[in-house]
Amino acid sequence: MSNQHTARQYALKRIVRETPLIRMSLLRVEKLVKTTLAQLLWQAWRLQLNPFGFLRGIDQTSGRFYIRHFLAQYAPHCQGHFLEFGDPYFRDLFSPAQITAYDILDVIDRGEATIVADIQHCPEVASNTYDVIVCTQVLEHIANPFKAIAELQRILKPGGTLLLTVPAAYPYHAIPQDYWRYTRDSLHLLLDPGFEQVTVHSYGNQLVVVAAYWYWMADHLPRQALMTSNPDCPTILCAYAIKSASKT
Repeated sequence: MSNQHTARQYALKRIVRETPLIRMSLLRVEKLVKTTLAQLLWQAWRLQLNPFGFLRGIDQTSGRFYIRHFLAQYAPHCQGHFLEFGDPYFRDLFSPAQITAYDILDVIDRGEATIVADIQHCPEVASNTYDVIVCTQVLEHIANPFKAIAELQRILKPGGTLLLTVPAAYPYHAIPQDYWRYTRDSLHLLLDPGFEQVTVHSYGNQLVVVAAYWYWMADHLPRQALMTSNPDCPTILCAYAIKSASKT
């Protein structure tokens, strides 16, 4: 934002503050808009309706939209032996030429799982095994995320890549438990000791957060709204981290 634009904004706000008629008129409009929207959502909640979610649209939440956007940004830099959790949701983002092997770790034996283990303690996996670990929306379900990150750091090769996503403001979803919501500070607390080049991305804003709790799909929101991020009010956080070459 340019200094000239900021100066114009400041001047406009000053005029509004110092002109009672303008200020009171804007406050009345603001109150009308907010109370009308609040009444609509309150009545929908009382009737147990989801006015924006019962027509599902494309089955892609804003969270899934952001995860794919984040992974696609870093996918060209990834190759070798991959690990993902639960299901291979995002294997399609990597070309066959990039993949020498693609493991799926799950706590139960189901689907395409190639490893059955607990992410907090998985001696079944040797140290320094993976070139790339894709860990999306997992840590909120883990009782001790510090243990989980320590294990991911252990099984990742030195110089290997961790692509991690976690919820910041997102509906409760117990599979089977849902323990945590994260901030940029908590991600750095988890990642900085064992990783270098830690880059945290914030996705979403106030509108997207509200939409997430009403289960709007990504196609219910304007593209500009989806792609405008407020770092102080994200719905999801994503981290790109490289395991320190000195760590084994």
